[in-house]
Amino acid sequence: MKFSKSSPLKNRISYFFLSIIFISVIAFAWFMDESFGSGLEKSAKLRLISEYNGYAREYEKDTSTPFKNSYVISFYFDELPDIWVEGIEVFDGFKLDDGEFEAVFVNELLLESEDYEPIYVVYTNKLHDGRQLYVVAIYDFALVGDDFDALQVSQISFVLSVVFSYLILTILALWYYSNIIGKKTSHLVSWAEETSNNFVEKDIPNFKFNEFNRVADCLVSSLKNNARLIDQEKRFLAHASHELRTPIAIIKANLEIFEKIEVSDPAKRPLMRLERASANMQLITETLLWLARQSECKPTESWVDFPHLLTQLIDEQKYLIQGEDVQVITEFDEVDSQLVPLSPLMIVLNNLIRNAFQYTHNGWIKISFKDNRILIENYDTDKVDEPSVDGFGLGLELTQRICKKLDWKLGIHFQEKGVLATLYLP
Repeated sequence: MKFSKSSPLKNRISYFFLSIIFISVIAFAWFMDESFGSGLEKSAKLRLISEYNGYAREYEKDTSTPFKNSYVISFYFDELPDIWVEGIEVFDGFKLDDGEFEAVFVNELLLESEDYEPIYVVYTNKLHDGRQLYVVAIYDFALVGDDFDALQVSQISFVLSVVFSYLILTILALWYYSNIIGKKTSHLVSWAEETSNNFVEKDIPNFKFNEFNRVADCLVSSLKNNARLIDQEKRFLAHASHELRTPIAIIKANLEIFEKIEVSDPAKRPLMRLERASANMQLITETLLWLARQSECKPTESWVDFPHLLTQLIDEQKYLIQGEDVQVITEFDEVDSQLVPLSPLMIVLNNLIRNAFQYTHNGWIKISFKDNRILIENYDTDKVDEPSVDGFGLGLELTQRICKKLDWKLGIHFQEKGVLATLYLP
């Protein structure tokens, strides 16, 4: 199975948490800025409410209590004063219900003004005798400009110091944690690759994280099961193949007896089929025995004339299409003999050719040898089912295993009404 190129786990974790960090930093900076403005507004509101409550208490004792105005706070009975700024009345059309608090930004009224204009903050409520009292605070930037700018700079410096401290601490923590994960992940990957390529039952290393240890445990359990199944398969193939040799030898011995005696013509064809079936069974048995061997050494190599070998194998399998409307097409390049493992090659080619002949009943079979490639293609016009590897015989399974063991490249392409097999010679 092929996987698309992907990034390491520690990189993905780092990118994910860095994104969260930067989002949280932006959110924190915005929240601090909003909190600063909200704090100023709440401070002004509490100041006006406290001024109102203080005067209301004194007024309840003595209705002639005078206002205690200051440079910032002013008191007004019943209605707001007329205040003009550059030809605009600040409180024109201004309405405020009892207990409400409102701020008037003069800059918003003067659209073309670039200077900081005063901000008027108003609070109103009824006194005990029903009179309306307005408390107005005037925040003039001309009076507090430098101090306000210093306060803003201090606030920004505080926010930046908190942000940078948070960034540094979280990045260091992330680097430390991702470094640990990266090391353990690399250790797990290296150990898994080494164990998969050369499995030896031994203690599993401690990868520190429970999930990694569980993955390693699952891998070892899977490799143990695979090793056990492979060992069982090899023992089964070896035992089964050896057991099959006895009946095959008996069949061949009896066939040789029939060859020495005179038999009737109707009996000759069944005997020929029996002889071919015996030869095929012997070939499969030899294949199973060879695949079950523990040794990885290649079989003995021999010089092979491919056109001659292919012609011989085709003639041996033509009995499978007797009585069928099948055309056999051959195209062979004339080349010099090549040195190849003859026995496995004959097993592979015999299986591919036999499968092509066996599963074609009306159509054509094309076998060609070109550019050091052997192509075997069959086309059955009567085939209506979807192509399936399950219906292509045990020979295909054996052929693929032989090619894999010898590092030969075999391509099997299932087409609409047949199969194209391509063997690339080494």
